[in-house]
Amino acid sequence: MSGLIVGGTVRFAPGEIERLAPHMNAVIAGTRKEAGCLHYSYSRLLEDPDVIVIFERWESGAALSAHFKTAHMAAWYDQLSSAKVLSRDINVYPFEVARPTSDYREA
Repeated sequence: MSGLIVGGTVRFAPGEIERLAPHMNAVIAGTRKEAGCLHYSYSRLLEDPDVIVIFERWESGAALSAHFKTAHMAAWYDQLSSAKVLSRDINVYPFEVARPTSDYREA
């Protein structure tokens, strides 16, 4: 089965990550409960605290497409629309899902 990895970085203006953190936590929690989500995380770079690293693993393109139609993503995009984003570099890569070794979704 083919899956997708989404990965990249988003650079925010100083102070934006703190303002957006509660909304980021909400979208992460909602996404981790979605069917087809194998992993979903945002991490802050230690060497540059205004940069978030995004890493996602999806069972399929259909699962990723469905993700963008959820209520928690709509709420996140509403918040993101007013954010001061300085740069964004996010890419999607295919991978073969043979047998997941662990389940990253929270119970």
